[in-house]
Amino acid sequence: MKLKSAIWCILLLGACTKNQSVVQNQTPLDMDLSAIIQSDDYFRMKRKNGNTGADSISKKTLYFKDINGDAIDDTIVIAYNVLNSRYNIHFSCYPDNITLENINEIQIKDISDLNGDKFHEMLLFIQSEESCWDEIKLYSWNQHWVEKYSGLTYQCTENTNQNYQFRKLDEHKVLLTTYGINKDSIDAVLGDTLENIIPNALNTHVITW
Repeated sequence: MKLKSAIWCILLLGACTKNQSVVQNQTPLDMDLSAIIQSDDYFRMKRKNGNTGADSISKKTLYFKDINGDAIDDTIVIAYNVLNSRYNIHFSCYPDNITLENINEIQIKDISDLNGDKFHEMLLFIQSEESCWDEIKLYSWNQHWVEKYSGLTYQCTENTNQNYQFRKLDEHKVLLTTYGINKDSIDAVLGDTLENIIPNALNTHVITW
C-alpha cells in the first residue's frame, strides 16, 4: 500500500447538482466553523484581505445526488483546519454537521438507503498516514447524524479493490464485512509481545436500526 502523502483527500461516489446557484469550490459565507477552530488557533492564523476564512482553513464544495429523498440534488461543504487536524462536514440538506479530528485523509461515500427510511447512509473512510489500519465510520440520519458503526479495517490485503462490504439482511439489519485480525501473542523464550496480523481474515458486524 503506497504511503498517503496528501494532507487530506476526498473520494466521492455520487454527484450533486439540481439547478442550484452553488459554484464548485465556493463555500457559503455563513458556515459555522467554530467546531474546528480552537481559541488558540486565532493567535496563529493570518487573515487574507478581510476574508472571513483563515489561511489555516481549507474548504471544498462537493456535489452529490439526492441523499434525503426530496428529489433535489445536494452539496457537501468540507472545511479542514490544518492547525488541529479537524474536519467539519456540512450537508446542504441537513442542519446537523459531522465534526471529526486527528485525521490525515478522508473519503466520503454515499452508500444509498440501507434501512429503508428514504435517507441515504454516509460512509466515512478515514485513512491513517502510513499504517495499514484505517477506520470506517457509518452515519445514518435520524433528525441528526447518528454514528452506527466505527471500527478498523486492514487495507494491505490481497483484495485491495474491496476493503469492506455491505449486505442487507432484512429491513432492520445490515451486515458489514471488514478485513484483518490482530492477535497478540507472547514469545515463549523472550517473553516479548508479538503482533500477529492476518490481513485477509474477514470480520463481520451486524448493524441494526
